[in-house]
Amino acid sequence: MPVGDRLDLRPMSLADAPAPGPPRKVASRFLPTTIGGFCLWAMLIGTGAAWAFGRRCAVLSPVGEIFLRASQIAVMPYLLVELVGAIGRLDREGVGRIARYGGIGWLAGLGLGVAVVVALPAMLPELTSSGFFSPQVFEPDHAPGLIETYLPFNIFGALAEDNFPASILFAAILGVALQAAPRRELLLDPLDQLRLVLRRLNGWAALLAPAGIFALTAVTLGSLSREVLLRSQALIALEAAALVLVALAVAGLVVACSPLDVRDLWSAVRGPLVICLTTANLMIALPLLQAGLREVLARRLGSERGPGGGRDGGPAEAAPGDDAIDALVPVGFALPNLGQVVSLVFVPFAAWLVDRPMEPPGILSMLATGIPTATGGIRVAIGRELVKAGLPLDLLGLVDVNGNWIYRVEKTLSLLGIALVVAFAVCGVAGRLRARAGRLAATAALVGVLALGLVAGGRATLARSLEGTYANDRTLLALRSAVEGPEPTEVLPRDTRAEPVDFASIRRRGVLRVGVREGAIPWSHRGSEGRIVGYDVDVAKALAADLGLSLEVVPASLPELERLLADGHVDLAVGGIQPTTDRGPRLQASRAYQPVHMALVVRDEMVRDVQQLATRPLGRLLLIGIPAGDPTSAELEKRVELALGGKGSAVPVGFVALDRAEDFFAPAAGNEEMPDALLETAEGGAARAVVHPETTMVTVFGADIPSEFVFLAGGSDRSTVDVVDRWIERRDRKGLFRKLFRHWVEVRGDDAP
Repeated sequence: MPVGDRLDLRPMSLADAPAPGPPRKVASRFLPTTIGGFCLWAMLIGTGAAWAFGRRCAVLSPVGEIFLRASQIAVMPYLLVELVGAIGRLDREGVGRIARYGGIGWLAGLGLGVAVVVALPAMLPELTSSGFFSPQVFEPDHAPGLIETYLPFNIFGALAEDNFPASILFAAILGVALQAAPRRELLLDPLDQLRLVLRRLNGWAALLAPAGIFALTAVTLGSLSREVLLRSQALIALEAAALVLVALAVAGLVVACSPLDVRDLWSAVRGPLVICLTTANLMIALPLLQAGLREVLARRLGSERGPGGGRDGGPAEAAPGDDAIDALVPVGFALPNLGQVVSLVFVPFAAWLVDRPMEPPGILSMLATGIPTATGGIRVAIGRELVKAGLPLDLLGLVDVNGNWIYRVEKTLSLLGIALVVAFAVCGVAGRLRARAGRLAATAALVGVLALGLVAGGRATLARSLEGTYANDRTLLALRSAVEGPEPTEVLPRDTRAEPVDFASIRRRGVLRVGVREGAIPWSHRGSEGRIVGYDVDVAKALAADLGLSLEVVPASLPELERLLADGHVDLAVGGIQPTTDRGPRLQASRAYQPVHMALVVRDEMVRDVQQLATRPLGRLLLIGIPAGDPTSAELEKRVELALGGKGSAVPVGFVALDRAEDFFAPAAGNEEMPDALLETAEGGAARAVVHPETTMVTVFGADIPSEFVFLAGGSDRSTVDVVDRWIERRDRKGLFRKLFRHWVEVRGDDAP
């Protein structure tokens, strides 16, 4: 397939349109003839299947998985070889021109993303909100910095770990080195053959795209629940508005500055866009994007060639800009791009959720540090910006809940940004990049009017749809038991009497008496029906059922429970109880059954002050309330001070004793020593913030102050504790505690998405 003295490296795939034939019937005009058309129809049919069959579409998951894996295998070597070969064929001057014009497109895309992130949060109305606990708040931040990302110690390790930025930088350097090789043709010719082989391999993988997209669309949409959609509607509105505005602006910029029109751009990107929307995987869409851009740009830029095929009537040439396209597409993927910038709109969205909206200067400051770190992953960049802005890190869990939208929009907008870079670079090198003031003004006016309409209309619509929709507190209080068995009988402390506390006596009695700590949501609390419910109530219920005993629960404060245990009025006590060393010789503790982590619950207006204590001291003691019975010691106080200060420094802290945790949320009149925060477990503190949405749980200690829950037992006989310990070990293996944690703490069913 020689073209002049070079190989024709155009991809062999469904993107090669057939030669024009006789006019088709009107109905047949809607039938797909290219890979992009097939992908679009596959997405539409998959949407219909999801609507018709719902979760039953899960049987199609293997089809989507095969498509993703086959495409991923073929893409990485393809892009690297394309980049080395493309840069290797260029000269230094050509690389400079491509970088100059491509840089203009890249900066235009970033500027567009910044404008969208600054403008769109105005769409969000006032809101009351607080979320359930998410274990992701304790996931360590393993993301490398910029130097580690782009310059790893081992390039083969980077390839194995899918470190795309480092791999692309290495391939680009190889291409530049190849330019200076004295007999580079000896390498370029076989490299061209390898490029052709890998293009053909990706063409075969592209044949799987329609089936894969159909399956992924049906599975993804069929798994969504109404609750997820309702909880995510504000973020969905932001992401949808960003997608519309950016797509319109990119199309306007391309049409205003290049010879391409909207149909050309749509023809080049529709297939890759569908892949990004359905798979949230940009990498596997890149080969198809390259093919589409080559075809469109060759057609438009080659339309002025002379009769002989050359631009001045000379011999035929290779399609203009092929090497630029092959170089720019992977490079554009490796750099911070338009989609990553727009995805940072999650940070002002998160600030809005906790009633601390960010102003434009704060958003710009966030973007200044967030954009460079976005190559390490959107989730990591968002997490770092949440901390920098003094926002609760547990909001990061919403990234996982809403990942269906966030990652798909990110990849789709990233693809549009890459298309913008390629169009500017190729048209600039060809001398066809000219800004048309009239078209630019029309684009700016259209995007501006649409943005104003979306912001005003979106704000009004969201205000109406979100009014009175905060229901997490009602959802939590309405939860019912997650274990089977007879309901426990509630007995008041004054109605109990002293009896022997050993397992033989309990067995003869046939009743297990368990004291439960009142108000310890979600461990033991009164639900919306007035019954004592919660994680630990279910634990006691499961224990009694497995032992063949009936269950009595005695609600009381923790100090009163300790007295009841010591006097033999109850056999065991639960309710978010942590072990301490000062409970006396007559109280015994079981083995731990639930690990937890310490955190603080603070009022919304104090979140920033508490999270930034290391750099912005209060100038006074930070007062932390501790409910009676919870562990406190000089060692714990020291750990809290060091964890708040960070890097070895300490923050002065004062502990304030509270009769019960609820005193922090409803302080007694005239109490001058009001705590700034409540020391709680992160798992329980999130539930308290749900019930009291004017407060927020903040994981300022990370996972550095772990704790655990235990049963307390009365009496000096070890038989009861030994039975409980064996039961805990057995039921832990069967997953009881994980099931209860998902139900009461994460507030998720076993089939939660």
